[in-house]
Amino acid sequence: MNKTTLNVGSTDIRNCSLDCATICGKNDPCRDTGTSTCVCKSGYYGPECSKRCSPGCLNTSCSKNNGSCPCKEGYYGAKCLKTGYLDRNNRWSDHYVQKNCSEQICPCSLGWFGQSCQYRDLGVEAIMDNQVLNDNNDSTCGKQNNVTVDWLEEIHAITWIRLVFTSNDNITELEANYFEDHSSEPSFTCGHHSLKIHKTGNTAIDLHCVNSFFIRLLKVSWNSDSPLCSVYVSGERNVALGSRRAKWILNERRAITINTLTDGDYANNGCLKMNSSVTLEITLWNSIYSSEIRLFTDFTKNNGTAFFRIEIFDEYSDTQHNISSSGQDVYVQRAFFMNIFIFNFVKIRVLYGTLHLCEVEIFG
Repeated sequence: MNKTTLNVGSTDIRNCSLDCATICGKNDPCRDTGTSTCVCKSGYYGPECSKRCSPGCLNTSCSKNNGSCPCKEGYYGAKCLKTGYLDRNNRWSDHYVQKNCSEQICPCSLGWFGQSCQYRDLGVEAIMDNQVLNDNNDSTCGKQNNVTVDWLEEIHAITWIRLVFTSNDNITELEANYFEDHSSEPSFTCGHHSLKIHKTGNTAIDLHCVNSFFIRLLKVSWNSDSPLCSVYVSGERNVALGSRRAKWILNERRAITINTLTDGDYANNGCLKMNSSVTLEITLWNSIYSSEIRLFTDFTKNNGTAFFRIEIFDEYSDTQHNISSSGQDVYVQRAFFMNIFIFNFVKIRVLYGTLHLCEVEIFG
């Protein structure tokens, strides 16, 4: 038997063909370099490449030694295992330009908006007909009565839009046109009968169509003398962080509260071991619009492919939709509804096998 030396993140092997399959594991492809070294593929680190990089890591890769990585927007921590959290003033502090901002309204990082910087902005990824409209500055304005938001070839799920004017008084004749492609005719036109309008403060107007769409192009028009300063397009947010209550039930017995599954921390120090006898229930404070739920399991365990069953309910406890979540990547499973549903209560259970659920994200 050849002598084998294990190093963190890589394994030096004298005979790669003999040892690689058993020592490096299936996540560590063998690269014959003369002395033969097995190197972790992207997304894995640690001894024998047995640990998974955080979903918050930029480009899904991390240090082969300790799992640290540069973070995607909205994640933080050495291993990017945490996402937005509310501070004492009910603000999502990690999305602010100034981390210790003491003002009532703090400037948000590019790509986020809202009083608490809690909404992800798809507008920064688009081309608009006036560059001041997505420059992350509500004080740069221009006089116009329509705006085109173009993502070119990218498709986005649009739920609602925020227009920021110098004043939101006397904004009339609002209309939104949604385009699945760049054809001359919109896929759907949302006028005053189906367009929900809400004024926020003295300058912003929020628009939400009764329907929501997967589109490449958006056009909004209105009638007003007030200059337009900014256009934000909601890319939804993880509303599970602000859930009213999360609890799990074993065989329909007394419910036990659990907060670690909706705390924005993907580390494995508060996971729930789930099988077909366990049901997780998440109650939201209000009804929300959502098209997707993501489930993150323990990255340190490899339980194989399994299925979650997800049911969503409205405020009257009527079932709105149910779907099975599964995927080639058991660590991050997505339940994508292919439509926007309104609900405020979620049930999650495992159909078979055992999985360790560590975090739930509900995008709404």
